[in-house]
Amino acid sequence: MPRTVAADKSIMDKALADGIIVAYGDDETIVHSPDADTHDNWWSSMSMAGLLKVLNELYAAGNTSSPALDAATTHRDLIVVSH
Repeated sequence: MPRTVAADKSIMDKALADGIIVAYGDDETIVHSPDADTHDNWWSSMSMAGLLKVLNELYAAGNTSSPALDAATTHRDLIVVSH
């Protein structure tokens, strides 16, 4: 799985510098179950508005797909909220 692509990285770095998000990254699960997740890209914000602002910027830039996602048979979108 490719790491955060350059176009995404510029959006994420700007959002981080502007305080819209507090962190971002990507992960790869080396040992996984047959139907479990293997990769993820994530970002964290102190507000839902910040999360959605970055998501909208990714959509506007056309960066919501990748070769790995195009080839995947399934994927999952997830928002986790902590109070």
